[in-house]
Amino acid sequence: MTTAEFHTEGRRITGFTVRGHSGYAPEGEDIVCAAVSAITQTAMMGLKRFAPDTRARWREGDAPLLEVEVPHPTRETEVILTTMVIGLEDILSGVPQYVRILHTGSEVESK
Repeated sequence: MTTAEFHTEGRRITGFTVRGHSGYAPEGEDIVCAAVSAITQTAMMGLKRFAPDTRARWREGDAPLLEVEVPHPTRETEVILTTMVIGLEDILSGVPQYVRILHTGSEVESK
């Protein structure tokens, strides 16, 4: 299962951690992992453009991991991260057994 965990302070998302393989299909053929990767990596690129102090760490292997931290969230970074949540929630609605979304810190509204 792929787990996306969003870190919040108050109502603002300040970063995220995505880990694991979805297990939907063999590695290299897994469309769920590909969709999650496309959404998360696009969000990371947008964050780096609008908040250059964004920190990202990527680790591959048996348990891939992407950690992204936005030290100084702005309206732009909030829009990017909220859009990421919406995209992942859409994947979750179709294949809930392969993707999990968590929020740490204060609750974040996403509709």
